[in-house]
Amino acid sequence: MDEEILNEVTEDSEFSYEDPTINQNNEETSNEDPAINQDDEEISNEDSVIDQNNEEISNKVTQNSGFSYEYPVIDQNNEEILNPDLDLGYLRKEVFTVHHPSVPEEWHYKIVSFDFSNGEIYVPESEDDPHIRVIDAKKGIFEYINLDGEEVHIVTGQTITSVVDQQAIPAYDEQTIFYRYVLFTEKELADREFMANGPAKLAEAQETIEDLLLMLAELVGGEEEEV
Repeated sequence: MDEEILNEVTEDSEFSYEDPTINQNNEETSNEDPAINQDDEEISNEDSVIDQNNEEISNKVTQNSGFSYEYPVIDQNNEEILNPDLDLGYLRKEVFTVHHPSVPEEWHYKIVSFDFSNGEIYVPESEDDPHIRVIDAKKGIFEYINLDGEEVHIVTGQTITSVVDQQAIPAYDEQTIFYRYVLFTEKELADREFMANGPAKLAEAQETIEDLLLMLAELVGGEEEEV
């Protein structure tokens, strides 16, 4: 089964675009420059990256009320969901394949006409004609029935033709593409929480340590002056 995991691309990962990023003035920009939309407004990483054709070019699948997915979204119980929570899980592209075996051609013979000994030819109106007795339609064996009250006819020959009941169908595979909604594990959720809030908390802790060191330096300096 073909699988494609839709990952988020954040500035915290060591990521570089394969092709250079070009602004509206056809100038190359780096990842250090702010992203600007067509109204010259800065956009954050929460927004989708859009090219000149208004098509999303990042791998990030954002969650918003007006977004519709290209394929159905199926959960682990194979039930369709319309608004998956991408804070709790991710989407994985999957392909479900159903194999349909070949179907052989089906056919039978039918009577076109009976030839009589007196030179007459009888053409049945349909395959249900009461003058026809089917012995083996697959082998083309039929019998003419002389009905009560009719002149007795002696059959000297018959013309038959084949009728196709079912055209042959070659074997084929039918594929259904969908997104599988996979919940993050507890460890993955913890890692995501750390990546989202860890740098900010680390910066706060660094400031707190620097404040404590400064306070300690002032205390030590004050004691030396008193001595």
